Amino acid sequence: YLATLSFNLTFFSMNTIKIISSNGNRYCYDIQSGILNSIDTERNYTIHSQKFNNSMFKLSITEEDIIHQLTNSPQIVFEVTERCNLQCKYCIYSECYETHTKRTGKDLSENDAKQVIDYVCNLCEQYNTKSTNITISFYGGEPLLRFNFIKEIIQYVEHKWNNFNICFNMTTNATLLKGEIVDYLAEKNVKLLISLDGNRENNSYRVYKNGNSSFDDIIKNIDDLQNKYPSYFPTKIDFNTVLHNKNSTKEATDFIFSKYQKKTILSELAIDGVKNEYKKEFIDMYKNTLEGIRQEDYSVIFTNDNLRQLPSFRDAIFFIYNETPYIYASFIELFFNRVKLWKPTGTCIPFGRKIFVSSNGNIYPCESVPHRITFGQIINNKLIINFTEIAKKYNQIMSVINKQCTKCYRKYNCGQCVYFLKSSNEYYCEGFMGKEAFIKYITDIVDFFENNQDAYRKIIEEISLS
Repeated sequence: YLATLSFNLTFFSMNTIKIISSNGNRYCYDIQSGILNSIDTERNYTIHSQKFNNSMFKLSITEEDIIHQLTNSPQIVFEVTERCNLQCKYCIYSECYETHTKRTGKDLSENDAKQVIDYVCNLCEQYNTKSTNITISFYGGEPLLRFNFIKEIIQYVEHKWNNFNICFNMTTNATLLKGEIVDYLAEKNVKLLISLDGNRENNSYRVYKNGNSSFDDIIKNIDDLQNKYPSYFPTKIDFNTVLHNKNSTKEATDFIFSKYQKKTILSELAIDGVKNEYKKEFIDMYKNTLEGIRQEDYSVIFTNDNLRQLPSFRDAIFFIYNETPYIYASFIELFFNRVKLWKPTGTCIPFGRKIFVSSNGNIYPCESVPHRITFGQIINNKLIINFTEIAKKYNQIMSVINKQCTKCYRKYNCGQCVYFLKSSNEYYCEGFMGKEAFIKYITDIVDFFENNQDAYRKIIEEISLS
């Protein structure tokens, strides 16, 4: 897959593109309908022009759509605190970024968290929601700075949703992962995602506020946890690694796997929203998931078990997510004889993936959405969500950006969230894709699935877009 991609293309008509993958298989993509058909199959499908009628466009949402998403949302994320005992040099909440409000050390109150739980419970009862699965996540800052808060909310959730299948998880830097904290988390089977960038040198951007390294404390705590709870560790502990100029994919994966028999999740440094004065520093620090990997190392690092770490895996996930609301037996069946319901952009309907509760009691559809837009807030000990206003704002942005979407070749597989678009009077999408760029994109996707036959099953069965 890393070999230089070669493909040919010809136009059957103004509305269709022929794509030949690096394996020599032929496909036709219909620009009007967004349907990709395989030519080289026993059924030998051919392209047909299919214009959309008005009923096939989803340009707006209603108050009821948003309520349905919230009452069926699979996850509530509590930003337990803005405080952190580390000062990582690439932290998205540092002064280097402009997309989030300034951190003031605010803590989410237990009462506000309970207000959200009560609100969701009551709304679910009102609308007779059938879902019985919920994930409660603790986020920071460093959540373990407020261990008593976590215990209180876990107890409250277990009481309120005593007939639910509840999963608790948390992201932590592991510096406080010791003593009674570890005992409690193991007892409650809380799933932990530990931030670790590799060996001592790899991890050197993750420092305490006084500039001292956090590496020794982190490793000691993880080692003690593994030794004390050998059955908890294999199933409930995962690692996340941010790539930068002081580590590499191979170094980080080798270190974590050799020490803990775990395959770390690889993350790229967030470069969107960096202030102009810090852009050069971040560009120097930035490293994507392909840098530093020789082709002969690729099969070792990205095994079948670790397939989701392939650099194209994320694109493949969103490709399937946008292609269909259903499940098919194989990836090629995505493209046969179906009608697409299209909406501009890749923006989720608010609360469809999660409910994010910020430390100041504001409500968002995820932690990434810029906090200049509020979707709900707790006022005088009462959670207020104006579903009508949320739908109105969503529809307003969609109606404007749709003018660009109709000219974009990637409009049926867009991953752009409109809430990130900057606007004075007019929105502009930086993800806009012309013909040549789209041809490269769609061919990369086809190549990925052809060369990784197990990827489709993993995405359908194991991956959640959260």
